[in-house]
Amino acid sequence: MKKILFITYNFAPRQSVGSIRPTRLAMYLAKMGHKVDVVCAKEYGMLDHSMDEVFDYIGTVEKITHPQMNEKNIPLNTPQKQPTSKQASKIKKLPLADRVKKSLFEVKKIKMAKEFADKFEDIVKNDIDRFSEYDTVITTYGPLESTYCSFVMKKYFPNVRLVSDFRDPMTFADYGYPANLIRARVQKKVCEISDALVSISKGTYDEIFTKEAYRKKAKVIYNGYDISDIPKNKNNYDGQYSFLCLGTMYHGKRDVSVLFKALSELCKEGNIDEKDIKVNYVGGHFDILKSQAERYSLENVLSNRGFVTRSECMAMQTESRNLLLPNWNFHNAKGVLTGKFFEYMVTGRPIISIVCGDTPDSEISELIERYGFGFSYEQANDKEDYEKLKQYLLNDYKRYKQGLDCEIIPSDDAVSDFNYEKITEQFEKLV
Repeated sequence: MKKILFITYNFAPRQSVGSIRPTRLAMYLAKMGHKVDVVCAKEYGMLDHSMDEVFDYIGTVEKITHPQMNEKNIPLNTPQKQPTSKQASKIKKLPLADRVKKSLFEVKKIKMAKEFADKFEDIVKNDIDRFSEYDTVITTYGPLESTYCSFVMKKYFPNVRLVSDFRDPMTFADYGYPANLIRARVQKKVCEISDALVSISKGTYDEIFTKEAYRKKAKVIYNGYDISDIPKNKNNYDGQYSFLCLGTMYHGKRDVSVLFKALSELCKEGNIDEKDIKVNYVGGHFDILKSQAERYSLENVLSNRGFVTRSECMAMQTESRNLLLPNWNFHNAKGVLTGKFFEYMVTGRPIISIVCGDTPDSEISELIERYGFGFSYEQANDKEDYEKLKQYLLNDYKRYKQGLDCEIIPSDDAVSDFNYEKITEQFEKLV
């Protein structure tokens, strides 16, 4: 049995996709007999108590109060027309004043992450004996707060084993040069001092672990699902020709314009009645999705559901005919396997993945094809995939008009391959 400190900014009961992985890993490590304590940010915003079972198994939970920054007035990159695969890998430049504003905002976020770690350091110094007892520290990025806290643990306890888990690379073109310079240094440092490195996808692995020294101690451990995530009633389809899109749009880098283009053409060809189409959105970036629909005059098919509880979100997934999964795959920035993919997987509903970028054969496309989850369009294969997308939509619409459900037969292997209990077994080997 190991004594483990799990440092994560997001944790139950905070409602965030980023809360799911650390909460499930902490719970199953504790179930395996390890003593697991947690350091996290004090929860704020909407709460989700569906994972509160974790508190029956873990030990102490140290919650650090942390102010939040308002991103409402920060300018976003939202191009007015769909970029080509070559253009898409380059973020559309904002006016200089907006770029400066956004760059300063990102630098301030880093400053606040350090302040969070300073609070954690005070806690450690005031209880040095307790923190000296941990055999292993696990941190999960993002945001940066947990990574800076891992530096604190290594500073005071150089021999503690550090396992650093990456959900995303730390650098991103839209952060701006000053922030990315700092982030690159942080990423380099944590890769050097960690005893084990983990990424959630092959694409993330390739992008972060660029040195052989990193790769020797790194591995891919996917996200997954918990048995409790499986809807009790999968046969809850509401009978509409509907699509559901969830979560952040990454400043327009997640782009489903091609779906609206295909639907628009099918409507103009008389194959689909626009009045039948319904696209629901859950999250805080409706304006970005709306701008993508407006390119093809389909904004009227959209419905903004805003933020909902996780249980409400899961119910909406089982009710929707198709689940949209926008992603990207560039030569210089591979898309991640978002946790939404695994949520979608257990609903039994078809997944339509829209992968923007100049690089074919994305990881998400490979998994969708391997397990039979639905259809994946890749912008890098537009000549072939666009017609396949139109045909997929048309075939499904014909079934809808006949009163038939979608026609997918997912592989049973997916259920066992991505169970969080099984995934945690891989983590246990690293601690």
